[in-house]
Parts: sequence; structure tokens; C-alpha cells
Amino acid sequence: MIMFMHFTPCIRSTRRLAKATGLSLGLAMAANGVTDPAKITSQPSDVSAEAGSATSLAAEASGSPNTYRWYRANGGGGALSFAGGNQYVSVPIDVPETECTVEFWFRTEDPNAGLFCVVDANLGGGGHDRHLHLTGGNIRVRTYSGPGVEVSEGLNLADGKWHHIAHVIPTQRLGRDRYRRE
Repeated sequence: MIMFMHFTPCIRSTRRLAKATGLSLGLAMAANGVTDPAKITSQPSDVSAEAGSATSLAAEASGSPNTYRWYRANGGGGALSFAGGNQYVSVPIDVPETECTVEFWFRTEDPNAGLFCVVDANLGGGGHDRHLHLTGGNIRVRTYSGPGVEVSEGLNLADGKWHHIAHVIPTQRLGRDRYRRE
């Protein structure tokens, strides 16, 4: 699975960690449309692999170290591929709480896959700020606390096909965020 994430507005500090779980992840972290690889703990731009080859990425991962690989695409960019569940990449950035959009493409066959998570401390401790994940193949969103909101019904987004999601958080939180699925 490849994810292209866009955070708007500018990334300001390193107090929060973004976590992507149980998936392959293409990191294109953007602040106002400009890629900022300095904000990524796992530096895919540091991997000098031939097109089409795979190189182990020496960076932070859960579970066994170096169990994920960086795959460089022939047309540029690439993706991280994880060997199994309970693995993630942490990115120390300050994801805004309002007036921002997180969007990405994903592909999975796991109907209960975690897609995106922001925590307010090191992973494994501290408060969880927001989550995007699949429950029974449907998108579920949880912000701050509570059981979460199912934002799709009757879908199977764990069908091995590509899907796009945009989590829009407006200036004033009115109890429900806006989402787009393609």
C-alpha cells in the first residue's frame, strides 16, 4: 500500500508523532505543498537503491528491527512495505488540531487495519489524538476520546484496491469532520 500524506498548514514543531500501522507507506510529507524530508524520522530519501530494487531502511520500526523495506518506484517516489502486523513508522511532527487536512491513498486486504494515528507523546504512551482505521472494511474515525464515528457503511475498502481518503478538520470543531472517499 502507498500513502501520500498532506498536512496543512505548516508543520511547526516535533511534539506529536504520526503513526501509520499495518500497511505499506509511501512518505510524501508536505507542508503547504512543499515536501520536507527533514521532518521524517525514517528518511526514504537517504536510500540509494536502484529502480525496482529493495533496500532495508535502518530506521525506527515496531516489532523486529528492519522488517520493512523501501521500494523505489521506477517513475520516482516509492513505498515502505511491512512484513506483518503491528509495525509502524513514527514521524515527529506537530499535526494541527484544526484547520488541516490529512489525505492519503491506501490499499489493504485487512478489514480491521489501522491507517493513521496521531499521539501526543512517544508511541506506546501518552494521549491518542486522532485515528483513521478500518472496522469491517468501513472507515472509522476517532478524535480525542470516545468510541469513534463510522463514516462509511456497506463498503469493503479492504478489497486490495486503491482508495483515497481526505480527513478534513475545520477551524471550528462542530462534532463531525468531513471526509471524502474516491
